Amino acid sequence: MVNKTQVETPRARRRAANLERILEAAMKLIIEGGLDACSIHKVAAEVDYSPAALYRYFDSKDALLSAVVVRVLRELETDLRNAAESVSADHPLATIRAVCLAYARFASLAPHRFGLLSLMMVHPGQVFHEEDGARPAIRAMLSALTPLTENLERNAQAQRLHSGDASKRALILFAGIQGILQLRKQSLLAPEVIDLESLLNSQLRTLLIGWGADPTSIDDSFEHVSPLQLPPSTWNSTS
Repeated sequence: MVNKTQVETPRARRRAANLERILEAAMKLIIEGGLDACSIHKVAAEVDYSPAALYRYFDSKDALLSAVVVRVLRELETDLRNAAESVSADHPLATIRAVCLAYARFASLAPHRFGLLSLMMVHPGQVFHEEDGARPAIRAMLSALTPLTENLERNAQAQRLHSGDASKRALILFAGIQGILQLRKQSLLAPEVIDLESLLNSQLRTLLIGWGADPTSIDDSFEHVSPLQLPPSTWNSTS
């Protein structure tokens, strides 16, 4: 168990601040030039360290990229939890929709971070050279889904949904949302056919009905969550 007084020492605070600087610099390089632009040497130069000094924090590029992905996923988990807590307890099914739309909003407003997560999920070998690098990121991804998993479980316990594996349901929802969001650029070319929010709502409604939710209750819950209302240009960002 970590001693709290040790965590809060000046040395520990400096190290934590340095880690933040390093991860910010790594994400900046990825945004500007993609994964190839992010290397130990380039990140070291960005934060005015020697490569040897940076290796005291991360012993490989895989370890560095894993930490970047974990940091992004923690930001995402905060967004999803805030979305869940923004909905009144009187509308428990609405919380599920709020969390799903929060991920869509994240994808739109942080396209480079979304793109990094997408690449990690679809082609992990392009992000990490070794499986060990991917494992912390996968654990962080599952943790990021906790707000969704918890709400699905609460709805099942209250018999608004049939009993079932909430973690598996959260993954199914997440995978479906991920697939729809891959169409965000195409939606600009055919918005009358590829309406992302409509697709997200239809997918969510179909799954919830399949899991036992009352259709009228679903439709009512949707009225208590603000739509995305994103300007079209945001869907055209590079990811």
